[in-house]
Amino acid sequence: MTDSSPLIDYKKLRRLDPATARQAVLDYLDAVDGNVSATARSFGINRAVVYDIQRRARDGDLADRSRVPHHQPTRTPKRVEDRVVAARNRTGLGYHRLARYLSERGLVLPWSTVRNILQRNRDRLAPRLRPSQTGGYRKARFETAPRDPKEPPADALSPNREASSEAEAFSPPSETPKPTKPTPGDFYSLRAIRRRLSPRNYFRPS
Repeated sequence: MTDSSPLIDYKKLRRLDPATARQAVLDYLDAVDGNVSATARSFGINRAVVYDIQRRARDGDLADRSRVPHHQPTRTPKRVEDRVVAARNRTGLGYHRLARYLSERGLVLPWSTVRNILQRNRDRLAPRLRPSQTGGYRKARFETAPRDPKEPPADALSPNREASSEAEAFSPPSETPKPTKPTPGDFYSLRAIRRRLSPRNYFRPS
């Protein structure tokens, strides 16, 4: 029983460098005097892949080709994409907030279109900015400067601090008034007032 495993793993080699993998197939094909079946068996591929590599070699380009269609009638114009990328680099916003930011400035686009534009132009995107660098669109975080430990606090410099502290020390504690229980007369007076203010009394016939 013969071992059917390939001598060279073409798929792993192609992940590292597609052009180098195709060149290795061509070199092996020349070494076996153009035997396509033996080359395909050694690399673990079928003969159609070998023929495709030969066709690429005749064209003079062994690298991967772009799969983007040549004609895209519904694609966003280039000037609009440039404006979206510039706004993203200036503000650092995400898809949803960037779509709202552009709509406030007259460019209405769905957030999904903004997402697709940024994904197509990811090599042109700048790193995310801090809130203080976004031109004021996002609320900046203001940090107070640390206080010098040798400097006394601001309330310690007040001239009335000592007098107020002495007054607080000698003033008797304030007593909170105790809640009193309502009497039956209070309920009667409340019911009488509500009865007098009832709208039925104003429209009662004389």
